[in-house]
Amino acid sequence: MANESGSRVKELIRHRGRARKQHDVGYLFKANGSWHVRYYTGATIEKMRDGVMTKIREQKCVKVCDASGVTKDKARGLASKYLKPLTTARGVVHSTITVAEYYESVILEWWKRNLKPSSVYGYEKNWRLYIAPILANRAISEITTVDCGNFLDSLVVRGLNGTTISHIRNTVNLIFAHAATKGVIAANPWPSAILTEKPKASKPTYKYNMNEMRDILIALKDAPKAQVAVGLAYFAALRPGEVRAVRWEDYTGETLAIKQSAWRKHVTNPKTAESIAALPVVAPLKQLLDAFRAAEGNPTSGYILRGARYGRPQNLDNFANETIKPLLKMAGITWHGYYACRRGLGTVATQAINDPQGAAGMLRHKSIDTTAQHYCGISNPETMRAMAEFEQMWQENGMQLPAPSPVNMQ
Repeated sequence: MANESGSRVKELIRHRGRARKQHDVGYLFKANGSWHVRYYTGATIEKMRDGVMTKIREQKCVKVCDASGVTKDKARGLASKYLKPLTTARGVVHSTITVAEYYESVILEWWKRNLKPSSVYGYEKNWRLYIAPILANRAISEITTVDCGNFLDSLVVRGLNGTTISHIRNTVNLIFAHAATKGVIAANPWPSAILTEKPKASKPTYKYNMNEMRDILIALKDAPKAQVAVGLAYFAALRPGEVRAVRWEDYTGETLAIKQSAWRKHVTNPKTAESIAALPVVAPLKQLLDAFRAAEGNPTSGYILRGARYGRPQNLDNFANETIKPLLKMAGITWHGYYACRRGLGTVATQAINDPQGAAGMLRHKSIDTTAQHYCGISNPETMRAMAEFEQMWQENGMQLPAPSPVNMQ
């Protein structure tokens, strides 16, 4: 069945980019002294096959005219009244394949060819949890803007917040945009759909300030690896995947080169081209890294944070659950995650020079708007000035790091 639906989808895509001729849709033939045309209506019907109710494409056979004195070309013209409704959309093959068939036959492989594993995982999760239960068995060509609006409103009724709904919408929009580009549907119905119900507000994101970061590092004084993990996320504003993938050969003592990112067992390029950068290393981060390197035997290569067994990038989620959270809980500190560290640096660096451009160079967003909106191309001088101010603010506020423990290097 999967191979059959896959071949159907490929056949549809082969017709992309040209107007369908009516004889592509129907089959004209002569029988019993008459011209007949057989064609698919575009509807899906249920029919019993081998004791199982199966969905099939509805097919009709209609007598066009008597064959006496009527050529095939003339008969084809007479048959047009049956076929014209099926060929009105330029470049579109009238499709009765379901959304699930298109997703499984085309979209999933398309994502795997072009996207990072982490992105594919996120899209697959949205499909499995939210999209498939409602749209999977619908014919892809029959989905209208009304259906899209109803789908989005149903997510609001389920209690999802605006951010989650936006991610789901982006996923399903990609599926239909691809289908429209390949000529499987006439147009993508999702851009015109709007939410007519108000979604639940997203929870505000947390940002650690300098005092909180000092307290965290003190609480982790007997776990230098945990200090480095938190320090890279805060003082260098690294994403968790970048924290996992940064190597000793990327660290010069003055700068830290961000070249790759790790997600599960996959090591790829960072999130965006702008994410690849050499970042200034402020004094407190240098102190943490140098002490940890010395305790590790002064390695010159390999992941800074690596797992104990195979030397692969450290699993930060497990590490937080097993090491960071318990130590912070003992100190009465709540762990808000690695991104709270990254956001905290963005906020402080912005405040240091009263300009979000100071943080943007560290956060490495595509747009300054992202930095300004969510965290508090940008020229290096502003970043260097902001980090110099941050370093001075850290020292002026007496933010001294505890001496690293020589015993426990967990």
